[in-house]
Amino acid sequence: MSGTLKPYLTAVRRTLTAAMCLENFSSQIVEKHNKPEVEVRASKELLLTPILISRNDKEKVLIESSINSMRISIAVKQADDLEKILCHNFTRFMTMRAEHFMILRRKPVEVSNCKNLRFFGITFSLSLSLSWFLYLSIVMYTFVQ
Repeated sequence: MSGTLKPYLTAVRRTLTAAMCLENFSSQIVEKHNKPEVEVRASKELLLTPILISRNDKEKVLIESSINSMRISIAVKQADDLEKILCHNFTRFMTMRAEHFMILRRKPVEVSNCKNLRFFGITFSLSLSLSWFLYLSIVMYTFVQ
């Protein structure tokens, strides 16, 4: 692992661990509905400050968290035309199969208030119920092995 990659990945891992403190929280607007607040954005007080971790100007991770969900957006370095084509084909392949990945959003997040952060290539959205399902799946898989 390169010298600049290890601190970047460590920062991303620690931030994701801190942002994963999710809890069950019903909607304040509609009774008995549990919508992911990071997607709905109905109540500003339930959203945490977005965290941008950048390795350089091309490689970034944006972590948006709320009380019951989180969204992770990844910008992948695309230095030349070949890398742009490969990244486009990979993201297209992934988004066409988004329902199989469960946490992958079909449309990546666009950031409108920052000029140099217009578009992230891949975005994952994780809610509390989905995190419990995935956690139990991993535990059961480990137990069976």
